[in-house]
Amino acid sequence: MIVNLLGYLIIVLLTLLCLFVYKGQFICMLLVFEALYLIFAILHVIVARLNTDIKIDSMSTISECGKPVHIMLKTNAVNKWLFGQYKAKVTITNRFEQRKKCIKVMGKITDKSTQDLYFTPKRCGKYEVRLDKIWFCDLFGFFKLKKKVHQYWEISVLPEANLIPIEVSRRTREYIADAEEYSTRESGDDPSELYQIREYKAGDSLHDIHWKVSAKEDELMVKERSKPMGAAV
Repeated sequence: MIVNLLGYLIIVLLTLLCLFVYKGQFICMLLVFEALYLIFAILHVIVARLNTDIKIDSMSTISECGKPVHIMLKTNAVNKWLFGQYKAKVTITNRFEQRKKCIKVMGKITDKSTQDLYFTPKRCGKYEVRLDKIWFCDLFGFFKLKKKVHQYWEISVLPEANLIPIEVSRRTREYIADAEEYSTRESGDDPSELYQIREYKAGDSLHDIHWKVSAKEDELMVKERSKPMGAAV
């Protein structure tokens, strides 16, 4: 900020020196423009700071290690006639290792715009993306005004996922265990669930006879027990 002000003052002093040497109408108009621009630029920066909102956002809260993470800075200016630019500092912190990475961003102040940022996490863990400070600048970048904000976004970085082929054997599929699903193709020996009711055949156990249905059908009917679907991968 101080360096920019000194540069602007040097330009004004050089213009004033040219006015004393050459005394031209153009130089006089240029000096007036520089004086008016100083007032206009300061007022514009103050108005832009009060009427511009910048938020941080991301496409998702979960990512994989080694893959780029997309971060967005959304700018929303209340007045459409506002122009100029802004500078922001985005800090990315790994909470476990407390390592920080800073990304400097520069964008234009418009009604609605989006600034895209990308960073690639090299380690897994919880990352915090924080936006704390924004500087609003004039059209030429001579003057800027700081605004403190508290915007942050959390991203969980998981290990890289890889597909692993698994061969499910018959022994695994037919493993008898407690399950909420039962086979619809064959019967089993689970008394808690009924597979079907059929006619009595020689060799069936008398304990499996469904007496109520048998009395209704006027012939012996047998209950078949269900088979649980165990060890689903």
